[in-house]
Amino acid sequence: PPEAQNKQAETLYARAILDGEGQLRAPFDDVLPYTPAKASPEIGPHHPPGYYGADSFRAALNLDRDAAHLQGLPELPGARVHDFAPEEEIGLSPWLLSFALVLLLIDGAVTLLLLRRLPGWKSLKTHAGMAPVILCVLLFSGLISSAAAQPRAQTPAQNSGDDRLALEAALETRLAYIITGDAGLDAVSAAGLAGLTRVLRMRTAFEAAPPHGINPETEELVFYPLIYWPMTGKQLPLTDKALARIDAYMKNGGTILFDTRDQLTAFNLPRSAEDAAGPGETVLRRILGGLDIPPLAPLAEDHVLNKSFYLLRDFPGRYSGGRIWVTASANSYMDANSVDVVSSILIGANDWAAAWAVDWSGEPLMNIGSGGARQRELAYRAGVNLVMYALTGNYKADQVHMPALLERLGQ
Repeated sequence: PPEAQNKQAETLYARAILDGEGQLRAPFDDVLPYTPAKASPEIGPHHPPGYYGADSFRAALNLDRDAAHLQGLPELPGARVHDFAPEEEIGLSPWLLSFALVLLLIDGAVTLLLLRRLPGWKSLKTHAGMAPVILCVLLFSGLISSAAAQPRAQTPAQNSGDDRLALEAALETRLAYIITGDAGLDAVSAAGLAGLTRVLRMRTAFEAAPPHGINPETEELVFYPLIYWPMTGKQLPLTDKALARIDAYMKNGGTILFDTRDQLTAFNLPRSAEDAAGPGETVLRRILGGLDIPPLAPLAEDHVLNKSFYLLRDFPGRYSGGRIWVTASANSYMDANSVDVVSSILIGANDWAAAWAVDWSGEPLMNIGSGGARQRELAYRAGVNLVMYALTGNYKADQVHMPALLERLGQ
């Protein structure tokens, strides 16, 4: 069309250019115009990528015009490619033990020789003289044969998958989430804990390893200080063995964060509204019905969870405004016997993993509520407090006595 030809012949001036961080900004004074009808200009300081044209017509000058022709780098000359495979290990302890015993025999023989008690050649011809020699030969032969028959050490590749995960969890502290059977939800849980782990490594002294997804039916829970468990209608049914494992985990110091993800429904209504339970809470009740759960209570305002790292008033996730429920005894950080009391169960409905979830580049994956970026930041802070509470317990609770201590010091 004539209009298109005229636009191709127009001289286009820069309207907005991309800076080094990929953000659009106003063009610099040394940016030159170009004409589309002519050859496209070479991308550079005078023709940076961006929008060129007028208010009514714009043309994009792209940075990656030749992206379709990208080719891989050729192999480097003289370089050799090797598979990354574990090398086979051989146990050396039997050989070292045999060598030590040989040295001991030599030392004994030299000692007898110096003391002139070593039997001579004539005495070796007798049965009494041959007995020590035969004994030494048999002993040495047995050691050599046992060393040769020693099985080689098991390589990491021979370990089962469950053993490998258990070893990784035992060597490095990390967070975990329950595999529910809902592939989409499990992916959000993994991305959410990965995002929270990233924040923990940047802001705290906790060098958390990448999170694990665990199945309570087949895997041990004892290695993980905090386990995130989102509720879903697709939750896999739990056997008595799995319930017993979960119960033992919570009774021996572990903490599980149950997230019903239904804060917009009736989770935060009074407990008398039993018929108004949301879908996540319905699943939660079914799970908790098979566990030995102590009495629960809403999180107290002076609970140590509110100050385990950040000073917080609430714990928003993708949703805000929901309450957190803890064991009633944990609202008092010491019991009658002055024993540190940490809640083994935390229940909320704010869909925390969705707020924490990031992609490989650290960008958020899920939209958040009306609070925007500020709400996501508070969600990360809530996650940090939850992890620090699970790791350190009530170590900050003694600060409630600080005014009294300062008053005594003043006296």
